[in-house]
Amino acid sequence: MRGPVTTVRSGPGIQKPINRLLVVGDVMLDVVGHIGLPATEACAAGHVATDLGTRLGGTGLVVALEARKINIPEVGLWGSVGCDPSQRLDPAGDAAVTILARERIHDLLRREERAPTGTAVCIDFKGEERLLLAQPGANQLVDREGPSRTVLDFAQTSDALFISGYSLIDSARAEQVMTLVSAAKRNGATIALDLVPHRLEDHVDNFERVLGEFDVIFGEAATIQRLYGVGPVPTSPNELRELATRALRNKAMVVLRPSNEVELFVSRHDDLRWVNTGYEALTPAERPGSLDRRSLRYLTGLQ
Repeated sequence: MRGPVTTVRSGPGIQKPINRLLVVGDVMLDVVGHIGLPATEACAAGHVATDLGTRLGGTGLVVALEARKINIPEVGLWGSVGCDPSQRLDPAGDAAVTILARERIHDLLRREERAPTGTAVCIDFKGEERLLLAQPGANQLVDREGPSRTVLDFAQTSDALFISGYSLIDSARAEQVMTLVSAAKRNGATIALDLVPHRLEDHVDNFERVLGEFDVIFGEAATIQRLYGVGPVPTSPNELRELATRALRNKAMVVLRPSNEVELFVSRHDDLRWVNTGYEALTPAERPGSLDRRSLRYLTGLQ
């Protein structure tokens, strides 16, 4: 049984509490495993992954579930799952829809006949090396007419949008995501972007202007350096602080990750702190999505 809604608030620099959240991101079937050797040794020797298993994931689903876990009253998820021409969902899509219903998350998912629900294979090696293979499947396709009226209405009445950078990789999809951003901003919503290593500037028209629409940014140091810095990726604490501060201009907060283990949090309220994520202590099954959940908790002031 869920506890009372007492944890709903917002992080530093964000003006309104988050009682209604729209998450924009993927739904994926994750195949996860672990090999206790460096990648080069494991591949050369042909080792078999241990702890291999499947589960539902994708940034969109992970963040939506975390939002309900921390008692945000209303959460909606806009993404895509696969189905056949009779609208019968494939197994992964059916499982995702069942989870949304169980957790009382607004099901704004598209049913896509042209492709199955996406799949990702994630193998962790010794240290921070990781093999990630993804087939976006239904996630990469969109309806020509754009987001439905139901989705637009949800965006217009949301206090915040959490957008996965993967939803901006395809230009047609990115255009529709930005339609939701515009609708939400008219209501004064906070817009958060979880950056991905891909070169979004190659996929999104006028990406520099688009980037200015986001109030909160989470991302790896190398990605933030490419967008806001000059020269090589900084490694010293002082250089990383300087980069995070540069990215903070006209933002409410920035979370910069030099590695999976460490985060640098900065906000417009002169709040700056280094945080250990505890990533190394997590099991291979716990690691996928763990940083996405942390990002949401920063947005809600719980991290």
